[in-house]
Amino acid sequence: MLEFALAHRNTIDAFTADQKNKVRSFELSDDEWTLLESLCKVLKVLKHATVYFSLESCLLSDVIPAMDKIDEMLTTQLVGSGDDAILCDKVKTALLLACRTLNKYYARTDDTDTYRIVMVLDPNKKLEYFRQADWPSEWIDNAKAATRRVFDASYRDRTDLMSAENTASTPSQMPATRTAVRSFSSI
Repeated sequence: MLEFALAHRNTIDAFTADQKNKVRSFELSDDEWTLLESLCKVLKVLKHATVYFSLESCLLSDVIPAMDKIDEMLTTQLVGSGDDAILCDKVKTALLLACRTLNKYYARTDDTDTYRIVMVLDPNKKLEYFRQADWPSEWIDNAKAATRRVFDASYRDRTDLMSAENTASTPSQMPATRTAVRSFSSI
């Protein structure tokens, strides 16, 4: 809706400026149009996140990379320059609060090893994601150690997982996998 209004600003301005339409009280000032532009940039990021997490192909291993991408986009808009700059103080304040909230939930991923373990086990991520995201080597070592610890405690001695009936020997017996992986950065 905001994108539509911004794309048709001249028409909206002309319509609200015409007294015979009796909508002058809805006419927007230049500052209000600037606020809409800033707000549209911010809401677009959050809309993309909502759409992404609503996809059936979204996996638990996608959570941390998506949160990283959201944080990067919000921070870029907050401290950006040129086209990426957010000019309105009200939107900057909202961005700061959004970043604070995102960081609060991001910190909660440290309460469990699950997020890091599923990323280590995800064939598309493994430990390489952490390296590319410039995680400190100690954090990467912790993710690897957590994966090893859970494997050793729960799966290492499980012989039932390797029985003939549980082992697919041909590709046709293997479970179907996702055919199209969508990443948050592509939305």
